[in-house]
Amino acid sequence: MSSPVSPPPIPRKIAVLGGGLSALTAIYELTRHQDWERYYDITLYQTGWRLGGKTASGRGLHDRIEERGIHIFQGWYDNAFRIVQEAYRLQEELRLSPDSPIKTWTDAFVPDNATLFTEWSQKEGKWINWPLIFPMNSLIPGSSGKAGPWEIIRKILGIALQLILGEPYQKNEGPLAKWLMEYLLDEEESVPQPRNKPKPAWWDSLVSKVKQEQNHLLEHVGLGMLHQAMRIAEKQLPVNGKVGLGQHEVNALETVTFLFSGFTHWFERRFRHAVHSNDELRRIISLLEWMEAVFTGILKDVYDPKTHELNYENINDYNYRDWLKKHGASELALNCAPVRFMYTGSFANLLNGGMGQLAADIGLRMLMVSVDYKGCLVWKLTAGTGDTIITPIYQVLKHRGVKFKFFHKVVEVHQPEGKEIERITVGEQVRLGEGVTSYEPVFKVNGLNSWPSKPLFDQLDPQQAALLQKNNIDLESEWNGWVDHRRFDLRKGVDFDEVLLGIPVAALKDICGGIIAKNERWRNMVEKVATTQTLQVQIWTKPTISEMGMVAADWGMKAGTEPNSVIYANYLYSWTDMTLMLKAENWPEGIQPGHLSYWCGTVPDAVPMEPYTEVWFPKAQHARVKGITEQWLNDNGGWLWPKATLPELPAGFNFDLLSNPYPDKVLNPIEKFHEQYFLINIDPSNRYTLALPGTNKYRMKTDGSGFPNLFLTGDWIDFGFNVGHMEGAVTAGLRAAKAILGSYGMETETEIH
Repeated sequence: MSSPVSPPPIPRKIAVLGGGLSALTAIYELTRHQDWERYYDITLYQTGWRLGGKTASGRGLHDRIEERGIHIFQGWYDNAFRIVQEAYRLQEELRLSPDSPIKTWTDAFVPDNATLFTEWSQKEGKWINWPLIFPMNSLIPGSSGKAGPWEIIRKILGIALQLILGEPYQKNEGPLAKWLMEYLLDEEESVPQPRNKPKPAWWDSLVSKVKQEQNHLLEHVGLGMLHQAMRIAEKQLPVNGKVGLGQHEVNALETVTFLFSGFTHWFERRFRHAVHSNDELRRIISLLEWMEAVFTGILKDVYDPKTHELNYENINDYNYRDWLKKHGASELALNCAPVRFMYTGSFANLLNGGMGQLAADIGLRMLMVSVDYKGCLVWKLTAGTGDTIITPIYQVLKHRGVKFKFFHKVVEVHQPEGKEIERITVGEQVRLGEGVTSYEPVFKVNGLNSWPSKPLFDQLDPQQAALLQKNNIDLESEWNGWVDHRRFDLRKGVDFDEVLLGIPVAALKDICGGIIAKNERWRNMVEKVATTQTLQVQIWTKPTISEMGMVAADWGMKAGTEPNSVIYANYLYSWTDMTLMLKAENWPEGIQPGHLSYWCGTVPDAVPMEPYTEVWFPKAQHARVKGITEQWLNDNGGWLWPKATLPELPAGFNFDLLSNPYPDKVLNPIEKFHEQYFLINIDPSNRYTLALPGTNKYRMKTDGSGFPNLFLTGDWIDFGFNVGHMEGAVTAGLRAAKAILGSYGMETETEIH
């Protein structure tokens, strides 16, 4: 990072409002400059006792990890991986956490290449699984270099053919070979040959005939298509989502699309009559149609022949399914598992009467980026999100000299009389204890600096700490009824020169009311950039997952695999086996769980959403999540764990198998259930930001607030790939840092992907 200008006589002050991942990333980037403290002074103001925002986690009973959602990294999160990798390297070099068992990023992450799509089988009348094995590669996530668009298209084609031809752990020759064999034969010859019986005389020649036809099809259509794609020269994808294309490349893509379309139509004509009687055949046809619509849509709508660029913004006004339908996708393709994944993975599935609402550019780009993973598609964390992601960043920032003001809640960013923000009202929620000059937010768990689920009360004023504990006050909740210890104003020129606003969009109507009332752009942003509440459920069971009847081989996976699924039944439609987390917890001898499951999903808002004065509201919503979970397990538990049911409830779950966290108490099954972890993210700052059609134009860029000294960050701003995810939060933070440095006449050398 260069220093082209002389530092000011007195460092300028930057007030950072909110301590989520995006704001922390911006500060991290600002402080990478070795002389940064000569240019500016940074203070972060954070509600409550911990950092991380939607990625915060805490330690509860027996140091069990309690999350706000299922948080994983994907192999294409280059910006996020780079930040975390560097933070771990510095944490180790500076000896900031010498006792930590997590010393490198490879200690914090483990690859998980087993993803389960789930879908309802009309034939079987039940939920069935669709295992996807994304092969590992030798690339390191976070390393420089992005695949060009034509390499991405080649990867999409390769994965599509893999899904059609079969997975590595399937025992047959793959769905295509199987169904060519069944339907290309004469009717009397299509009866499968029983095992352990002599083969008829015609069997070997028949198999040879089928394989020859299959190879002919793949050579002249499938493999020919891939070969054509591989010949196309790579182009680098800029960060703005556009890429220059020559006519040669466009002609090649048209050829690929033509070949793929011809194969799709042939396959449909030959086999559509059996689509409702066989799930594998239905999957093949739906995937073919989906890919055909994608390639056709890119050529028709995304490619601009005047500029020779791919411009994803051209299709932002479309709902993703509507855009696919425009380009020939049938209802079969529109409702297939991968397309449903786009909606559930972005928490958009309950909108539009349950059909979902997702901007088409986001749906397309989700496909494009996901195939460009490095190492593995999914990387799980080995401890809590706060402990593995936020802790090393916080420790590096604290070492660099960044000041953190915990228990400081932003009350209002006032509309100024002039052009710049002049005043911010902050509520200091509690007093610190006598002699405590600054709150230390982390504590040791097995040597790891971790975040507690509740404040470390011994650092607070004893009287206020006693009241907080007696009344079970949640200082992170808007519905807590707590009166701030004091309120005061931050003043421009005294407490800040620049402001970085990292508080999510749903909370802005509470803290930026004056600005919104007088500014149409702000008003459109908070009204049009919608959010949704999510829930998180964690259950610990005494038996292991295999003891409860989940056999990896039966699910098309390797033995010992910890699967993840993102499209199951509402409302807990995202399920992940997180048993690896148990090693980071401290359960007493004799009551250690054998398995840990995480669920998250979207749940509709309560009607009405009660005002903040109704302090009972969070408890009612907490009970609502428990009811949803109990019903879900009764309806679906037996599908996941067939040996964890009761005779009188064969489809449900035996709650007596849940772990009892109290070694000296005997709890009945329902009492055990109530001791599991349930969370609903109703607070505005914890809601998920949706990517609705036609809303990109309402998002502001980091330097687009309309006030020269107010910068914005978070996955709710216009950062280029406008959908909520951790990579997006990090990318927005990097863009915010770049804009702030630019206002100082400085530059960053960091490449933003």
